[in-house]
Amino acid sequence: AMTEQVTPQAPHTEVAEDHRKFAGMLHILGIGNIFLPMWIVQIIMWLVKRGESDFIDTHGKVYLNFFLSFFIYSVVVALLTAITGGLLFPLFFILVPVYFVCQVIGAIKGFNRAGEGIVYAKYPLSIRMLKV
Repeated sequence: AMTEQVTPQAPHTEVAEDHRKFAGMLHILGIGNIFLPMWIVQIIMWLVKRGESDFIDTHGKVYLNFFLSFFIYSVVVALLTAITGGLLFPLFFILVPVYFVCQVIGAIKGFNRAGEGIVYAKYPLSIRMLKV
């Protein structure tokens, strides 16, 4: 059962230490996406633990919004590339580094905020699809 109430950007001193650590791990594992598809692990972790804590649930939704945003950006670039006969393929060379920079910034900020008991409300360039 969820016990703590979560409001983005407000400190949550009542958030259990293990929930803070778990939420931080949801973010910091994202840096691994540079090498492996860690997003699968992050989503599974969130799905398994989201019912235990509003804090964990909210941090998971923040990350999922980021992941889904860049998935949509990738699909749009792929469609535009296909429509233009490959002319816009170089956009992937812009999108991929932008994704990694946003991932690293978001992961570090999210990890730090989780440790402080604060919800990191939005990764860079993230579309808020899931209500946080």
